[in-house]
Amino acid sequence: MKLIVCIVASCSQVYDAFKIIQINYIIKLKKFYPHLDINFYFLYSVIDVKDAIYHLDENRKFIYCDFYDKDIEKRKEGYISKSMFKRSIAFFNHLKNENLLNNDTFILRTNLTTLFDFQKVMQWLNNKPNQLFISGSFIGEYQAKNTTFSGTNIIMSSDVILYLSNIPYNIEYLDRFSEDQLISRIVIQKLPVFIINIKRLDIIEIDAIYIKPTICYHKCNIGDESIFSFRFKTHNRQIDIECISKLSNDIFNNDFSIGKYIVEIVDKYDFDLTTESQKYGQLYSESTFKLIH
Repeated sequence: MKLIVCIVASCSQVYDAFKIIQINYIIKLKKFYPHLDINFYFLYSVIDVKDAIYHLDENRKFIYCDFYDKDIEKRKEGYISKSMFKRSIAFFNHLKNENLLNNDTFILRTNLTTLFDFQKVMQWLNNKPNQLFISGSFIGEYQAKNTTFSGTNIIMSSDVILYLSNIPYNIEYLDRFSEDQLISRIVIQKLPVFIINIKRLDIIEIDAIYIKPTICYHKCNIGDESIFSFRFKTHNRQIDIECISKLSNDIFNNDFSIGKYIVEIVDKYDFDLTTESQKYGQLYSESTFKLIH
C-alpha cells in the first residue's frame, strides 16, 4: 500500500517555519520507518517555476517534491480558497499524467499546519476500501450528501482522485464554498462513496467566547490514543510552531503518548481542555459506511 501526501503550502516567514519542521519530520520518518511507502509533495502557486522540483538525499533517494501550479488567476475576493482548490486539482492531474495512481494508492490532502502519525495512518488504512473511498474530519454533523470535510486531512482512494482530476477549475459553486467544502461536495454528491470520519486533536481557538487556546478532541473522546491527525491553528503562530515542532520530535520517542504530550503543552502554555467543538458537532461514526445514491 502506498500513500501520497499533498501539502498545500504558501511562502511567508511563518509558513516557511512550518515547512522546515515538516521537512525535518519527513527525513526522520524515512529514517525510522523506511518500510512505509509514502511520498510527500508541497503544493505552491508561483509563476515562472518548474512544475515539479524533486529533493533527494545524499543517496539520491526521493525525500519530497515542491510542486508548482502556474496557471492561477489572481482575484481579490476569495483568491486564497480558489488557489488552494486549483492547486489540488492541478496536482491530481499531475498524478494522473505521471501514472502514479495505482489501485493500492491513497492520497492524503493536507496543509503545513497539520502533522500526522504516519505509522498509525498506514495501519488505519489497512482495512479501508481502496475504491470509492473518501475520509476526513466532518465539519459539523454527518449530513448525508451535504457532508463536508475539513481540508486539513482528507484521504481519498485513487479512483476518486482520477474523478477530481477531470473537474474544470471554473465550475459552479467555486464562489460559494471554501475549497475543502467544494472537494467534499463534488465527491460525495457525485459518487457512491464509502465515507468515514477521521478523529483529530486540535490545538485551536474555537471561537470568540474562548479566552485562550483550547485542546479539542475532535470527533473522539478525551484520552483516545488512536488519533493520528494533529491540527495547530491558534492566533499565536509562534506557539503553534513550538507545539508542532515538539510533537514532530516527541512522536519518535518509545514512550510517546498523546496524553503525555497534552499534559506537557497544557502546563507550558496554559491551554484549555475540552471534549468537543460546538462548531464541529459530535462524533458520528468510527467505521466505514457507504452513501447510497
